[in-house]
Amino acid sequence: VGNVTGTTGTANTLEPKASYRVYVLERGADASAASSGTLITLDTADAASRFAVNDWIQVGSGTGTIRQVTAVGGNSISVNTAATVVLNDRIFIVGTTQPTVSGGSATYTPSTTIYQRDDDAATPVTNSMLTTDSNGEYRVNAAQGIYDLLEQDSRSANVGFLADVPIG
Repeated sequence: VGNVTGTTGTANTLEPKASYRVYVLERGADASAASSGTLITLDTADAASRFAVNDWIQVGSGTGTIRQVTAVGGNSISVNTAATVVLNDRIFIVGTTQPTVSGGSATYTPSTTIYQRDDDAATPVTNSMLTTDSNGEYRVNAAQGIYDLLEQDSRSANVGFLADVPIG
């Protein structure tokens, strides 16, 4: 269970964010060095092994940084087009389908199987996307593991993320 709140209005009060989207993504990794090219360096070979050739990735929450993985080796990944990466940027795995981007808004198709309940009768959630209710809450269950959550506002603009979230 999560809750999305944020600043609104002139009084800067916190209120629940209804109709926000939360994508549950496979666990990505943090960049261990700044770079501006097609090679992204991660802390360890274990972190790099989370990625696979043909995965689509995104550097941080900006949709202008979506790239496709072309090689994985050692503690780094190579991508199809040069990307500017800053030390500690989160590298998200956004699925094997290229995200659709329009005006800074993105639609992702992650390959993560998630459920809104933890029972055998629960139906898988399409596109690994949850929508917050009127209280700004979402519920998720998945196979035991560590995931990244990418949050979007009601206009499908990325507004933040939670990295390394244990679920299951």
